[in-house]
Amino acid sequence: AAPGQPPPPLPLRGHLATVFGLAGARLGLPRQAAVQAFSHCGVRDAVSAAVRLGLVGPLAGIGLQTRLMHELAPEVGAAHAGGISQAAPCAPLVDCVQAAHELLHARLFLT
Repeated sequence: AAPGQPPPPLPLRGHLATVFGLAGARLGLPRQAAVQAFSHCGVRDAVSAAVRLGLVGPLAGIGLQTRLMHELAPEVGAAHAGGISQAAPCAPLVDCVQAAHELLHARLFLT
């Protein structure tokens, strides 16, 4: 959008990564910060599920999340450095379901 003009309306549908990136751009986040935030959310959600399922304890989960983020740092950097031509989806249905997790009426765990 031109300066002083409102941005175009947001799309009503989209994959989580696409919408996350669009939201980050609209907020004026640097691309690297948006990629890091997205990877943090994915790791956090996976570790949280492992804790809720009893696969790891809460304290072990904290350590696991720290280790995973450290090990994923080169991949996150590569994702930031890569262009759109290198982008590829891996599980769009899982992305959509994960994004709606808090909206489900019947959840496996009531917290």
